[in-house]
Amino acid sequence: MAAETCAYMAIVHPDYTKLANRVTVRSLHKKTKECMLEVATQLHDYRDAQGRPAPLLCDEVYEVI
Repeated sequence: MAAETCAYMAIVHPDYTKLANRVTVRSLHKKTKECMLEVATQLHDYRDAQGRPAPLLCDEVYEVI
């Protein structure tokens, strides 16, 4: 919500655009895991809403990681 407000305030001053970007990136960093292998495993072992395997990362790429 803070990023949206800052983006709206860019009409008033262009520096609000920079602030909105920083708030958004900070939020993404908080949500992102630090271990790439953990993320790759989660993507590779993903299951759809019915519980069927639906990998979002192919075996070849997973083996490289």
